[in-house]
Amino acid sequence: MVGAREVGAEIGVAPDANWIACKGIRQDGGALGNDLIRCGQFMLAPTNLSGENPNPSLRPHAVNNSWGDCGRKYNPWFEGVIDAWLAAGIYPVFSAGNSGNCGYPSPPGLNTVGNPARSHHVTAVGSTGRDDGQYAPHSNWGPTDSPDMLNPNGYPTIKPQVVAPGVDIPSAVGSGDEAYAAWTGTSMSAPHVAGLVALVWDSGDCLRGDYVMTETLIQDTAVPIPYDTGSGDEGPGNVPNHATGWGEIDALAAVEKAVIYCTGGFVEGYVRNGEDQQAIPDVTIKAVSQVNPESITFTLTDAQGYYQLFVNSHEAFDIKALAYGYHPDFVQDVVVLGPGETTTTNFSLTPKTNFVGLSGIVRDGGGHGYPLYAQVVLETDGHRQVTFTNPFDGSYNAVVFDDQVYDVTVIPMITGYYAVHEPGIRFDLPAAERNYVLDITENCDAPGYGLSNPLSESFNRGELPPGWEVWDHVGGGVTWRFDNHSNRGNLTGGVNGFAMVDSDFAGPIDVDTSLVSPPADLSGEAVVVLTFNQDFFFYPESTQEIADVDVSVAGGEWQNVLRQTSSVRGPPAIDRYQRNSRESVRCQGAISLL
Repeated sequence: MVGAREVGAEIGVAPDANWIACKGIRQDGGALGNDLIRCGQFMLAPTNLSGENPNPSLRPHAVNNSWGDCGRKYNPWFEGVIDAWLAAGIYPVFSAGNSGNCGYPSPPGLNTVGNPARSHHVTAVGSTGRDDGQYAPHSNWGPTDSPDMLNPNGYPTIKPQVVAPGVDIPSAVGSGDEAYAAWTGTSMSAPHVAGLVALVWDSGDCLRGDYVMTETLIQDTAVPIPYDTGSGDEGPGNVPNHATGWGEIDALAAVEKAVIYCTGGFVEGYVRNGEDQQAIPDVTIKAVSQVNPESITFTLTDAQGYYQLFVNSHEAFDIKALAYGYHPDFVQDVVVLGPGETTTTNFSLTPKTNFVGLSGIVRDGGGHGYPLYAQVVLETDGHRQVTFTNPFDGSYNAVVFDDQVYDVTVIPMITGYYAVHEPGIRFDLPAAERNYVLDITENCDAPGYGLSNPLSESFNRGELPPGWEVWDHVGGGVTWRFDNHSNRGNLTGGVNGFAMVDSDFAGPIDVDTSLVSPPADLSGEAVVVLTFNQDFFFYPESTQEIADVDVSVAGGEWQNVLRQTSSVRGPPAIDRYQRNSRESVRCQGAISLL
């Protein structure tokens, strides 16, 4: 509770607190009930060493009880003492008990917490490790059969209420005035909580003597430790539970909340739509102090439009409600009359009508200019609105307001492009258009682009240049054959394997073939000429178009360079595909030949 050593080797939760003790336990560790009751009475009105001159003004604020029995049924024999403590404003803390002391396994299982920790009007304390924040298996479990009638918080049978370090804890021992040893057990955990009560009441004097609010504050600020005891009557996600209660105590958080509680009160209320009275969630509520305008407290409304703020009492505040798409509302001179009191302030917001239809197109900026799939983010006053472009035409649409200033960020959804950020944009009624061009990154890894790899060779279908992909076909369900099954031979002059599909073998179907080149940097060339050979056979009885060659730069339009029908007999005409390059383009598209 209060232990202390030299600077740099401190122990104890509240080292500056004063303490008294009563010897109710014999040297062998046992105790008689009447001795413990006498000590309980002593705490209410401490006496001198002769047992005379009882003085209630000397009573402590909190009493630590690192003792108890192994009973698994509530015994009210100490209840009168506890009731008297609470009436006198004394906070009762009891250790939950240890599995080893009672012959239980580790962990001990359900309904193992002892008396008087089982009591409905004390804070029972279990153990965590020295510094790992995890349940320590020596610590006994609830539930209790003495339901909490003073501060149930929705779970009246939960025991322990909280946990605290209880493994290898430095503690005073009786071998000398300055002797210490490392001890393990819930008897080490309970003093942590008694010391924390001292810190909380020293920081928030309005809590002194208020057992219910203090226990609630300690539970609310505890660090949850979910633990599945198998009980089935515990909280969501097993918090609270019968092994670790509401969690491990957090002294700093508890003290900070005590300061807030005792120096201020609550402003609460609802925010609704002024037209249909529907609740508005996620509204920002700001409280600005008139004494110190730099002191601003804020929160958001929940799904029911409800909010609650902690503010200093006896101080005037201006409260503002802000929601995207609504006109703001203000209430001035809001005052909480006293610590812990509540002032209600409701808001009614009027929807805005000055909206602007925003549209635009996001395109590639590397030279092709084709549409891009991208995320368009609009941010203003804490509101973040996200829309996506149509991946087929790059278009997007959004609704904005003409009295808001937006930061616009366009983020590509495919690799190889830089994002665009445009701050401080205001859009005018009734409609606005904002187009964006995204530049290619220096790696030139956007689809359809590549780094320097000059294209300078011709090729036949049977001999593919290094890096060129093999032929494929689309549609028809036909598998390529490379075995010259029609005995036609390789007519292109190439030396590698070749593929063919015959109409008399595959049936009257359309078969598309394709060949894709590797990336080629053509930005330094004024004119690009691609030469290729392709053989076709025509049948006199056929009247359909059977030869159709198209060429495309990746991302560009397909251009037909050869079309022949069965009315033309003989080899196909020789054609060349020519494209003017652009000197301003850093990365040039890979050429695709179909």
